[in-house]
Amino acid sequence: MGPVSVSRFDEILDHEVGGRHPKVTLGVLALAANHAVPVDSLVDALWGDAPPRTAVATLQSVVSRLRKVLGTEAITRVDHSYQLNVECSELDVCTFERLTSLALDNVVTDPAMALEWANEAEGLWRGQVLGELHEEVFARPEVLRLEELRQVVAEARLEALVQLGKTDGAVSELRAAVVRFPHREKLWHLLIRALCVDARRAEAQDVYAEYEGVLAETGLEPGLTFEQLVESTAC
Repeated sequence: MGPVSVSRFDEILDHEVGGRHPKVTLGVLALAANHAVPVDSLVDALWGDAPPRTAVATLQSVVSRLRKVLGTEAITRVDHSYQLNVECSELDVCTFERLTSLALDNVVTDPAMALEWANEAEGLWRGQVLGELHEEVFARPEVLRLEELRQVVAEARLEALVQLGKTDGAVSELRAAVVRFPHREKLWHLLIRALCVDARRAEAQDVYAEYEGVLAETGLEPGLTFEQLVESTAC
């Protein structure tokens, strides 16, 4: 989860991939892994509204170069489309989504495993999604989606810590998170619960009042009362 990069047996092969054209092509194909991407979509990602007359031929050359790095069967032609064929374990974005799903599905029933999966998911991040390509038109929707998933899995990790009673680091991280993302209710809920688990009821009530104030600025009210939020704790 970072710049477009290719490795084999831990050897980075980015120098063999080349410059912008192969990276954009690989990025588009990777985001739609195991699904056919029309040639027109690839041309649009590469050149926008002003493709050269040689666009399709150039794309064919780019795909040929990528096949030399990835293997001849890695990118196949499907009618007027190309498709990147990979196992989920070979693609960081797929592995990240799988681990995130596992963490979310198990955070209540098995917080210890959820914590492990969430840590693994976050550990895949190596920087900005798609690196220098993140502001390309083709990339923007997927970058936003993955950034949101990154925040969701961070919340799952923090929830698992609270569930396990490991509140020392969670409280300080949650305090910073509600400042950075004041409109994410989940973070406020977790901070209040973490303080209660830590037997800090007065602080939890102060945070709830602050949370009410943030919502009031947008004309909203908390969906849960303080007592409802902390009923599962010994607050």
